Amino acid sequence: QDAFTLMPNPTTGLVFPSNDKFLFIELYDEYGRKLETFSSSERTFDLSTLATGIYFFRVYFDETDFKIFKHLKQ
Repeated sequence: QDAFTLMPNPTTGLVFPSNDKFLFIELYDEYGRKLETFSSSERTFDLSTLATGIYFFRVYFDETDFKIFKHLKQ
């Protein structure tokens, strides 16, 4: 999990996980509203339809172990 990252940051649209060593990923807006859930089989996350702003990816490595990544959408 320490080697896991999401890139590029900032992004204008597509975000890619560095590997598939996660269970699932939830995307939240800056107000804490869950926008989407991505499975580990998805290798690209498309943010192009979202407004410019700050978003958070909650990456679950198992049912209780997760890490939060702050992302800027331009």
